[in-house]
Amino acid sequence: MSEPVAETKPAENVVVNTTQNMEAETAPPAQQQVNLLDVEVNDENTALNVMVTFLNAAQRRGAFSMPESAKIWECIKIFQRMGPPNPNLTVAENSTEATDSK
Repeated sequence: MSEPVAETKPAENVVVNTTQNMEAETAPPAQQQVNLLDVEVNDENTALNVMVTFLNAAQRRGAFSMPESAKIWECIKIFQRMGPPNPNLTVAENSTEATDSK
């Protein structure tokens, strides 16, 4: 009185092409790439931006140790512009927040 057992086939392995999916997910946003060697350096701001970009490229290539990289980042932060003051804070609190971020 037992029921007949239905024969089941094992699931087949399906190969999925993940290369196309990975490329689509990791594609950077469309930005115009500028060759740094072609940038005209006419002022201090442009000079600083070009130097920082070259430092970032060197870091990606593994040119600096961790302590050296940390010191470079510390220096770069000095030149970054601070955001607008927080409207919910008093003038004194905004001043403290600005000095604390350094």
